[in-house]
Parts: sequence; C-alpha cells; structure tokens
Amino acid sequence: MEDVIAMVIKLSAREQVTAVEGTVGNFRDVDEPVITSLTFHTNAGRKYGPYGGNGKQGTPFSIPVGKGCIVVGFWGRCGWLLDAIGVYVSPQS
Repeated sequence: MEDVIAMVIKLSAREQVTAVEGTVGNFRDVDEPVITSLTFHTNAGRKYGPYGGNGKQGTPFSIPVGKGCIVVGFWGRCGWLLDAIGVYVSPQS
C-alpha cells in the first residue's frame, strides 16, 4: 500500500481561496516534470505555502482566477508525485 500524505488548510468563516501558484520542475530521477511546490492565496490576504518545496526551484506558474471569482474545487493527476493541478472557479456570491 502506498503512503498518502494529506494536507489540510483551515480557512476562517469568510475566507476563500482566490489564487493558486507554484512551480514545475524535475524531482530526483523522475523523467517527466512534476509540480514541485504549491501556494494558495486567500481574500483575507493570507498565504498558505509553499508546500512541497521552497517555491524558488523550477518554472513558476499561476492559475488565474478572474476578478470577483473564487476557487471552489480542485482537480489533479498524480501517481507517486503530483503531475497536474487545476481549479474549479465560480463567481463570488
């Protein structure tokens, strides 16, 4: 059975994720690039992360969330490492 590492971020009552950024790069002897770090930003001005690395190694990426929208869910693809990540976005109510 594979080890599973879970990450839990507890947001305050009205806090919502408004941006996701990270880095993509090589990890050890893995041939294909993977997500090497993730950082989450909220409407409360808080930053969670970087998780997985220091956020300084690899190629940076950001997932744009339009003005007035929030992140309501995530999707991803992984094996041993996180290969891809995306977000579901909804207008803020």
